[in-house]
This record gives sequence, C-alpha cells and structure tokens, in this order.
Amino acid sequence: GYNSAVYGVKLTKIDGTVAGTSILEQSLDGTNYETATATDTLTHANATTNFKNWTITGPPFPYYRVKITGSGTMRAKVYGYMHVKKY
Repeated sequence: GYNSAVYGVKLTKIDGTVAGTSILEQSLDGTNYETATATDTLTHANATTNFKNWTITGPPFPYYRVKITGSGTMRAKVYGYMHVKKY
C-alpha cells in the first residue's frame, strides 16, 4: 500500500473557448464515485494550458478518477498524471 498520492490533470487548448471544470473523485468499489475528500475544483480558464495537482495523504481510496466537464466550443488535449509514495 501507499501512504500518499498526487494526481494531476492538464488541459492544452487546441481551439475554441476553453471552459468547464475538472474534479478529482474517489471510490471504494470502482463504481460509485464522490468528490475526493478535502480537494478543490479546477475551473478551466480560456488559456493555452490549465493545470492542477491534488495531493492525497493516507490512507488513500483504492480508486480515483478525474471528472472533466467541458463547455462551449472548446477542443483540448487532456493529460493525466499520478505519483504514489510509501513512507
């Protein structure tokens, strides 16, 4: 097991107007998700790059995902990152 984890998301604008949100979600069973404890939302700005890291300290849930909701005429590439650490 791991004591901590960092999850990241990066959106790189292709064209249009970037808007919407990215939220880190957690789950015990991989089916039912809720907003991860003590995390905040990345609100997408109409910029070239939007980036957010979320740090989770132990014990982490077994399942995480980033829920991304776009808005308007945006087209963007989405990148996801994860790093885990055992103390």
